[in-house]
Amino acid sequence: MSESHTVAFIDLGTNSVRLLIGTIEETCSFTLLRREKEIVRLGEREFGEHLLHEEAIARAVLVCQNFAKLAQTYGAEEIIIVATSATRDARNQEDLIERVRAETGLEINVISGREEARLTYLGVRSSVDFEDKSAMMIDIGGGSTEIAIGDKEDYSGLWSFQIGAMRLTSKFQKDGGKGPVRDSTYNKMRKYARTAIGASANSIKKKKWDMTFGGSGTITNLADISSKAYGSKEGTLKYTNVKKISAMLRAMPLEERKKVPGINPERADIIIAGTAILETIMEEFGISELRVTDKGVKDGMVADYLLELKECSQNGSSAREVSVEKLGKACGIDEKHAQTVVRLALELFDSARSCELHKLGEDERELLRYAAYLHDIGEFISFNNRREHSYYLIMNADLLGFNKREITIIAETVLHQHRRQNIVNPQTVLVLSSLLKLAESLDRSRNSVISSVVLQKDGKNAAVLKAVAQEDATLEKWGVETARKTFQRAFNRELRIKIK
Repeated sequence: MSESHTVAFIDLGTNSVRLLIGTIEETCSFTLLRREKEIVRLGEREFGEHLLHEEAIARAVLVCQNFAKLAQTYGAEEIIIVATSATRDARNQEDLIERVRAETGLEINVISGREEARLTYLGVRSSVDFEDKSAMMIDIGGGSTEIAIGDKEDYSGLWSFQIGAMRLTSKFQKDGGKGPVRDSTYNKMRKYARTAIGASANSIKKKKWDMTFGGSGTITNLADISSKAYGSKEGTLKYTNVKKISAMLRAMPLEERKKVPGINPERADIIIAGTAILETIMEEFGISELRVTDKGVKDGMVADYLLELKECSQNGSSAREVSVEKLGKACGIDEKHAQTVVRLALELFDSARSCELHKLGEDERELLRYAAYLHDIGEFISFNNRREHSYYLIMNADLLGFNKREITIIAETVLHQHRRQNIVNPQTVLVLSSLLKLAESLDRSRNSVISSVVLQKDGKNAAVLKAVAQEDATLEKWGVETARKTFQRAFNRELRIKIK
């Protein structure tokens, strides 16, 4: 990193959209320039139908437009936007993605629940000195709730649950949160939350943590109410006070609730459901008191951005690399073969780019590297249909540090276009999959006999693959022959092969 530059981070949540604009310094630090938040209720009326409604999409697009313009006035060179629960659960998420792309030129990164939990952990860790202790982090959103446990070095557990303040309000408060809430209804909310957490409760309890942090609008708002009502220590929230607040709030109609000292009136209609979730979590895990933080996904995006910069990463490995390696090793891949295919695939990519066979950039090169490393993980399930198994494992492994589009490109590249039409960037996937297929073929014997390989143009209608073999490469020559058709589809050129 040769010089400082300005970056904007947008967290497109179920209830609100948050913006951070700041300068990434040469010292691997972030200097905040501007912070904004707007309530958009993107998940309004979504739950049940799993559809984002037009009015909600319009509100979200308008805020994204305004935030993008604001970022540009600060000279932001990059604007990174992630979308969480409401968007990832919506069957029509592409409507929102396309609208934002058309109106702002921004590409929404739809992240998984575990990735949301990881970013929450990074956000809290970036602002708290854990010393030698470990911590639990709780983030209650509009559509989901995330829990992370970790220390100053790394996380030890990430969980995401489909329980959120808007989701439970929609499910149990049929008046939209306007009236008082009966004890029976509140107990149903708590039972629902406990059931959602239930399958993971034992694994969470096996972890060790010394302190607990709570983020999100629900928790910070409850802490403000607690401070006003009970004189609680600022920045803390006790379980006993959460129970008192829940009883007080659910006895009130909405208009009366909005006047409670410390409450955010814009959150008054969904705060009872959020309180039910928090009370359940604190009871389930024996949390008597938690520390309140305003750090969350947006701050985790900043921390993750810094970690992705090689010069800022302490161990030289990004979250993406670690996540991919963990998946590969969990599936028992042949490490030597995987690394050989990675090397060959990148040599093919670089040489093809140098002679302008393709115009793909560093982002696509990185995705090819991960696809090459993971191409054989499907053998963990069965050698037969291993490509389809690899595709399934990659799509469902919750790879951290990636958005949905990137994961899909990796999975589709591994699949080699077999019996499936990819859903994003067909030409990109075709080019990457053809290069991967060549790389695999060049290590068909799994003996790393090919020491170097290069692709070059050969006239207007052909290309030549030149490889150097250290020993007999009969299997490799045979394998490359089977990759000719894929190459021709990708590059519209006949492939000639020269292996010395």
